[in-house]
Amino acid sequence: MIEKLYLSISNDVTGEHYVAGCRLPVRLGKHPDSDNQVLFDAKFRAISRVHGTIESTPRGLHYTDTSSNGSRVGGLVVRDAKVALSPRFDIEIGDYHVRPVEASPLTVLTTEMALLELQRMELLPGRGIGVVRRGSTLAIADLNRWTEWDKQTVAVFQVVADQNVLVVEDIDNAPPILINKSKVTKQRSILAPLDVVEINNIRFEVLDPHMKSVVCSHETCQLLNRPPHEQNCKWCGRHLANTGAISRIL
Repeated sequence: MIEKLYLSISNDVTGEHYVAGCRLPVRLGKHPDSDNQVLFDAKFRAISRVHGTIESTPRGLHYTDTSSNGSRVGGLVVRDAKVALSPRFDIEIGDYHVRPVEASPLTVLTTEMALLELQRMELLPGRGIGVVRRGSTLAIADLNRWTEWDKQTVAVFQVVADQNVLVVEDIDNAPPILINKSKVTKQRSILAPLDVVEINNIRFEVLDPHMKSVVCSHETCQLLNRPPHEQNCKWCGRHLANTGAISRIL
């Protein structure tokens, strides 16, 4: 049975579009505290707090409507009922369309300088992943969720025209930002798997979930290499095994 589903969420009226990576079963609605993985903007009155659920069964995917105003599946109205979904289903909820998409996203892994993992998030099309201030430190926030839209960002990881990029909101007033130890001097920088972004004392590793990686744990480097350990770091030249290299496997 399917365990994870990538869903394209689009609104034909507002032009909003993003992709959500969801673990089944997937709850869809506008209430942020109801375990909704697909979270619609609360201003849409036609959408219920928990509007419906997509679940995996031995016979395929099914959608259950639990709303007051109903949904449309393949153009047919569904209200307080369960229906089977085709492989290319289209669920209409208010002005939104929910459709399946194929995706193989990169992961942004947040660590402190001691290489302890703090957060991880998939980089999916849409508003992206924001680097935001939380108290005296930095963290990542899923800007594809409407509850995060008002967050003040230092920088944003985004997918733009099929390229993974880092966008710095105010390059002149931003804190020092490094990509693989090189200072960022322009607003937009293209990212590749195994890149390391550093902002203040926080590291952001750009990882491909299908690619193993090794961190050179020497305190002046801490950049990413491909295995094996029995080689020199491509960045600092030190032997990875001698630095006590750390493996990152998603």
